[in-house]
Amino acid sequence: MAYYLTGSIDGSVRMWEFGTQRVVSQQRSPGTPSITEIRFTPQGNKYGVADTSGKLHLWQGIHTSTKTPYKVLDSGMRQLSDFLFLGSSSLIVAGGDSHDNKNVIIWDTLLPNKRNIVKEYVCHEAGGTAVLAYSQLKQRMFSGGKRGDVCIFDVRQNALIQCLPVHTAAITCMAVSDLEGYLVTGSSEGEIKVLDLTSMDELAVYVNQHAKSRLFRHDGGVTDLCVKPGGILFSSGADGSIRSRTLP
Repeated sequence: MAYYLTGSIDGSVRMWEFGTQRVVSQQRSPGTPSITEIRFTPQGNKYGVADTSGKLHLWQGIHTSTKTPYKVLDSGMRQLSDFLFLGSSSLIVAGGDSHDNKNVIIWDTLLPNKRNIVKEYVCHEAGGTAVLAYSQLKQRMFSGGKRGDVCIFDVRQNALIQCLPVHTAAITCMAVSDLEGYLVTGSSEGEIKVLDLTSMDELAVYVNQHAKSRLFRHDGGVTDLCVKPGGILFSSGADGSIRSRTLP
């Protein structure tokens, strides 16, 4: 069986059976903080739910109807925008908007709650983190900011390497292709950029791919990116379209 999760602005989270209209379970009810991101672990046996309260809720198992997460992590931020599992279910990076500009943090969930934040990074001092990406091959994290900059982190060294201006508007999504060696970024103005994963040199720019639209609640241009083998890039946007192209 294949399952997927949906999160809503009303705070509700539902699990669905793929290919049907059947709701398997409702993990959160409406009336809670709005959902900003949902992700499964690489193993697929756990998942996390981030919301606008700055908390990350972790559930274990997909064949359970329990509405209580087994762990709740408090980032201390005003809100969480994104999070990623760094190759395992216990190491998690999260990004958001913090009052002290520590907008990217790393949790080790095997440690006690009072000291499970093992690293905090000051970055994106104007606006905070919007989206995260991770290269397992390069052991690098990428944080896209709400002012268009990308910050690069070395996971092995627990260090911030550099921050680069990439877009003139907020970065709304990113995708990493370890196989092809790409980092692809999308902005709220509908611009897509392709960067070399190692050097961060700009390889291609696609402008006005998903122009702003008032037909949807979110009027940010590019909403998601995915790179498939062979360098095929899929992008979706607030204009309601999905586009594909072959990267250089």
